[in-house]
This record gives sequence, C-alpha cells and structure tokens, in this order.
Amino acid sequence: MKWCLALAVAGLFVVTSSANADYVVHYGWEDGGTILGQYQPNTLSAANVTSPVHELEHSLQLTKLDAQTGGNAYAYLAHITGLETNDVISADFWVYDPASGYPSGRIWGHYTRDGIENYAGSAGGNNTYSSEGWSNLDWTWTFVAEDPGYDPRHELVIDFRTYGTAGQQLWVDDMTITVPNRVGITVTDAGGNVYNVPEPASLMLLALGVLVIRRRR
Repeated sequence: MKWCLALAVAGLFVVTSSANADYVVHYGWEDGGTILGQYQPNTLSAANVTSPVHELEHSLQLTKLDAQTGGNAYAYLAHITGLETNDVISADFWVYDPASGYPSGRIWGHYTRDGIENYAGSAGGNNTYSSEGWSNLDWTWTFVAEDPGYDPRHELVIDFRTYGTAGQQLWVDDMTITVPNRVGITVTDAGGNVYNVPEPASLMLLALGVLVIRRRR
C-alpha cells in the first residue's frame, strides 16, 4: 500500500499536514472498506456500495438488525492510538438519511485500552442527529487518559450511532479526522485488513522515496 501522493490516486487515505503540527486524514470508503467492528454483535450489517454517494464512487451502507424501535447500535469507523491527555481530536462525516424520524444517526466516540474491543468508557459526542438527505455530523474531543474506574487509556474509537428498527438503512461517506501528528489512525478495507496512517515524518520519507523512484525512471 502506497501513501501520500500515490495514496490520493488510490482513493484510500489523503493525509495533509497543517502548520500547528496536526495532521488531517480523509477517508471515503473508496477502497471497498466497511467498518472495524460494532459494539454489540449482530446489531448492524455493513456493506460498501456505489449508491447513494456524497462524493466519488463509494460509500458505507449500514443496515439495522436490532428490532427494538429506536434501539441504537454502534459502528466503529476509526481507531486512534497513541493519545495523551489534552490531545484534541476532531472528526466529521457525511450521512445520508432516507427520511425524517427513524432511521437516524449521530457521531460518537468511546475510549479503549490495548485494542479496539477493550472498552474503557464513553467519550461522548454530538447530540445532533442526521436529517433527511445528506447531512454533516461533527464533533471535537479533548482526550482524557485518566478516569475513575478505568486504568489509563490511550485510544479513542470514532463511532456512528444508528437508531431505528430492523431493516432500516443509513449511508456514511467522506470522513475527515484531525489529530496530533504522533498518533495512529486505523480503518478497514474490504478484506478486513486494517490500514494504519504513519506519523507525518514517515509520510514525508515515503513521499521522497516515491519522487526518487520517479526521477530514476
């Protein structure tokens, strides 16, 4: 898998650095990926589809399997590691909601420790829900490593909470995450393989390597 300049062409991650030493990751499910997991088994099914899309050619389709009216289910969209107290993480994604009322969704987050399945407390999120058609959901977290009842944690999972009845569907596209430049971000591809974004210094070396190869050719 190639990063930086080649990566934008492949449609996987597009990574840009900012002057304040953060970096921004854009992911649009163009590689056929779905989700990293879900909070409770068999509450959602996930598929990579070609309609509807917000941009480009693919989006993430989530189908509610839980029959409880208004019941919620969590899809894990990204896993961020190497965080420290007071680190700021911002994220947003676009949601296609086919109707007012149910189904609906919102952006959320939770802490983990030593892996995505090791729950270590809720990180909260935006109380704004998706609206009919395409809408943008966003939130900013300030990371807290210490919390009563949990051992120190250094990870955050970005969730999409879905609400509705069995068979109802929502679509997600064009996720953007801004994080400190020393952390890792992981999503999944169609085969369940995880992609981890290297920190910016490694990205720069990879970019220089690509340029050197091109020059030699």
